[in-house]
Amino acid sequence: MMHMTMSTESALGHFDRHPLWRLGFRPLYACAAFAALMLPPLWVLLLSGGWSLPEDVSPIFWHMHEMIFGFAGATIVGFLFTAGRVWTGLPTPRGLHLASYAGLWLAARIAGVTGPYPVFMVLDLAFLPLAAACFFDLILQSRNYRNLGIAAILAALAALNLASHLAHAGLLPMAARTPMHGAVLLITLLESVIAGRIIPSFTMNALKGVQISAHPLMDRLTIATTLTAGLAWMAWSAHPLTALTLGAASALHLSRSWRWKAGALAQMPLLWILHLSYLWIGLGLALLSASAAGLLPASVAIHALSVGAMGGLILGMITRTALGHTGRVLSAGRLEIVAYALVMGAALTRVLLPLAGPSGHALAIPLAAGLWALAFGLYLIRYLPMLMAARVDGREG
Repeated sequence: MMHMTMSTESALGHFDRHPLWRLGFRPLYACAAFAALMLPPLWVLLLSGGWSLPEDVSPIFWHMHEMIFGFAGATIVGFLFTAGRVWTGLPTPRGLHLASYAGLWLAARIAGVTGPYPVFMVLDLAFLPLAAACFFDLILQSRNYRNLGIAAILAALAALNLASHLAHAGLLPMAARTPMHGAVLLITLLESVIAGRIIPSFTMNALKGVQISAHPLMDRLTIATTLTAGLAWMAWSAHPLTALTLGAASALHLSRSWRWKAGALAQMPLLWILHLSYLWIGLGLALLSASAAGLLPASVAIHALSVGAMGGLILGMITRTALGHTGRVLSAGRLEIVAYALVMGAALTRVLLPLAGPSGHALAIPLAAGLWALAFGLYLIRYLPMLMAARVDGREG
């Protein structure tokens, strides 16, 4: 009995001591990057008939779900568990507690391709609500009420995940893609909030003498209009007022991009990837406005927001925060620059080629998937050793 207790304590101590389990970004960024590397090629293989899913899992549901709630979900939770410690001054999950989140996420991904579907659903539905409850508790304990809105977005993302599963299982009278499209728009809203906090400050810190005036009223208007436009599109996807609201949201985001002086960043990859990716929000909302007006298929706009904005911002942030939180200099090398170019190339390919017709659409999927997978494969080559090693400056984290 004593031997078993000592073995258990030793195992627990291993989780507490190993650098991988010290802060949320470490395992969850690695999980997200592995998902980004594997999911698009598997989707291409699935479409070609070279691979199949369990019979009770729809291929299009799996593809959309895993890119949104698998890849992006892991990144968001990893970021919030890391930023939450800075925002609140309180400890966030680490050790075995953190490992349990990563294990639950991984178990859901495996169940999604092996089945049965109810097991996948139960495992997958547990991850985001548990993370949201943990983050809410952190905010309330610290009285850091400024970030309650972000906690609410995480909870809403969990609710949309539930809706997508219920719709896929035939228990909710809607197409499963509807709540998943809602999740893309919700993640766009979260990106808009976080970008408004970090991009201007990062830019001013990097460019000496450059000042970006704060416009809190315009920022609130941008967020409110984006939320309103997203809700309008979910309720009335083909309506003139929806197109008008989406157009207004696009104009506000493009105005933000201009005000943040993106044009001065050509020599700073860690910044231009954030600025370029944020620009995709304005472009994606403009395309969604065109879709609401009946001019374009909605999938073009959804991929602008997911591949361009979400993919680019995630890659930019998981490089920058990994460098900063491992005690390294905030500087991107050639490998990062290539990865950034690849993910932007994937976005351009996936958005522009389908506009050329069926042949362009058929070419866009494997080409964009390859570019995207290469981008995140390069991230893993460069950053996985950092994520698994202690900070170079000897500090905790």
